[in-house]
Formats: sequence, C-alpha cells, structure tokens
Amino acid sequence: MSHARARAIRSIAALLLAAAVAASIRAQTISEFPIPTASSVPVDIASGPDGNLWFTESYLGKNIGRITPSGAVTEFPVGGAQGAIAAGPDGALWFTPVSRITTAGVVTSFPGVAGTDITAGPDGGLWVARTNRIARFLPSDPNTAVEYPTVLPVSNIFEIKAGPDGNVWFIENDHASNSARIARIDLTKLNGCSANPALCITEFAVPGNETAAGSTLASGPDGALWFINGPGGKVGRITTGGVITQFDVPASLYGGGSITGGPDGALWYTATNKIGRITTSGAVTEIATPSSYNSGKITAGPDGNIWFLEPQANKVGRVNLSGAPAPTPTPTGPPGPTPTPPPHIPRGHVTPVAAPIPKANVPGRP
Repeated sequence: MSHARARAIRSIAALLLAAAVAASIRAQTISEFPIPTASSVPVDIASGPDGNLWFTESYLGKNIGRITPSGAVTEFPVGGAQGAIAAGPDGALWFTPVSRITTAGVVTSFPGVAGTDITAGPDGGLWVARTNRIARFLPSDPNTAVEYPTVLPVSNIFEIKAGPDGNVWFIENDHASNSARIARIDLTKLNGCSANPALCITEFAVPGNETAAGSTLASGPDGALWFINGPGGKVGRITTGGVITQFDVPASLYGGGSITGGPDGALWYTATNKIGRITTSGAVTEIATPSSYNSGKITAGPDGNIWFLEPQANKVGRVNLSGAPAPTPTPTGPPGPTPTPPPHIPRGHVTPVAAPIPKANVPGRP
C-alpha cells in the first residue's frame, strides 16, 4: 500500500471517528430542574459523599441545596449568601464563608475563618483562597489555619483545587496588570514557606497576558489540569510541569465559564447558553441549553452524568450521559436535625435546622 493511500485511509478514519463523536454528543439530552426558592442565584455545585449533589445559593435563597440524581431538591436555610462548596475529608460538605454542613443538613459556621473558595487537599486538610494568600486548616480545627502568601501580589484568587500530582493548584488574577497566573503549592515543601513563599509556590503566567477572570480548574483524564480563560475565549490546559496550551472554542466564554472532568474521558465546560465538550486533544463539540443562562458552575455527578447550574434561569441542569432513563424523583422525609454538632467538630456557631419539606420539581425529566 502506498504512503499516500495509507494517509488517505487514516484521514477518512479520523473523519468518521469525529463524526461519530459529534453525533453522540448531539444525541445527548439536557434535563432542567427548577430551584424552589425564586431568584436564588445558584453559585457552585459539588458531588457529596451521600451520592447526591449539593449547591450554594448566593442571593435571595440563602440556602444550601441538595439535589438527588433523579432531580428531587431539598433546601437547607443557612441564614446568608454563600459562594463555593466542596466535599470534605470528614464526610461532610464545606462552603464559604467557611462553614460545614452534614448530609443530614446540620450547619456549623466559623465566623472568624475567611475564604472565597475551598477544596479538600490530598493531605487531609481543607484549603481556602484568600486575598494574596491561601490557607490550610484541618476539619477538626478550622479556627487554626496556616497561611501561605502568593509570591507576587494579586488582587484575587478565584479557584483552588487539588491537583493530580498530589499538590494544590490555584488561579491568581491581577486586575492591576490585567494578567493571570496559575500557581502550584508543593505540599512536600511547606516547611518555611509561610515566611518565604517562593520555597513552595510556583506561578505560571497565562500566555497572552490575558485575565482568566471567573475561571475554574479541573483535573483531566490526561494527568493535566484544565481551565477556562473567559476573556480570551479559550479552554486551557496546564501540565503539572507548567506547560500551558490553549484551545479556541466557538461559544462565548466572556464573563466566566466552568470546567470539569467527565466520566467519558473528556472535559465538559459551560459557556453562554451552551454546554461544551472538549477532548484532551482539543476537539470541541457544543450543545445548546434549553434555557438561557450565564455560564454557571459544572461538575461530574455520582450518577455518571454532568450537572451544571443555570443562575439566570434559577435551575440545575443535567447532561444525560449514562443512557439510562431518569427515575421519577421521590421526595425524602424531612431530615432530622441534630441538636449539637458531632463531637469532633470544634467550637463554632451551630445553626438549628428546622425540618425542611423537600420540594421536587421534575418538569425536565428525560
């Protein structure tokens, strides 16, 4: 067989594979589930240790929401707006301003502990983002945190995530210079790092001096981290050694966007009125959402599907990847409040939880 013919056969095979992937993505359906509290403006969503998904409400809601894989929503009042949420190493969920909620809905808040984003580290601690610094504390003692300043002053730290290399990664945004950096803190070199952050923190400039405002980080199936560069209109990839590659995408990413690793070996992201899928080689497919929304957070769910927030539509969305029909949501009984937090939780303000009535809204069941 000639080399020309072999190249032609490979090209045809690649085109057929790309067409099959595109057809598969187009065949995916999206379900939407309204949040019971109107104008709640959902902010962040995470998989919980109980097999459900948990999300924060930043505006009128003042609740933490829980949605089952079948779409039944329960809201737990927490008395104020929240930002980020993440599953902790202690079997509960933690959110900012730094507080803890059990899967039964018992809330413990720590008013003296600051943080704008939060993640569970590979070291058994919780890491939070603060202005010009990040901090670490143990779930058993949130009031005692160790801070690590950034090497260069920055205005905001937007995202902090555990990386596939056993370290913690975060995005720095410097509005003064209109530039962004992705930084890594090496957990094996923390000794002396509070006084001299260059000992453990390495910062990588995003090419093009573009601001990765509103961006998020996610571990990919390729051992790298992926991020959104909203104003740049790109999805980015950074290796654990700091090599950055960026891919243009068709949809508008300006004003934000979010990205997560999917169960299908690709990355999924949100854009204005679109959900996108990008392979580790940079092939992009996008599908439109039923409702208009402005680039909410996205995560892989415990059910093998992709879940995302629609802040403007006040809904939780689901990209149905598993292929199985969604079961009918079954409201659960009111979670029984626990009069005191678990014994291992340190001093904090415990918010009594009234027995909420689960509210199921399932018009979008596929």
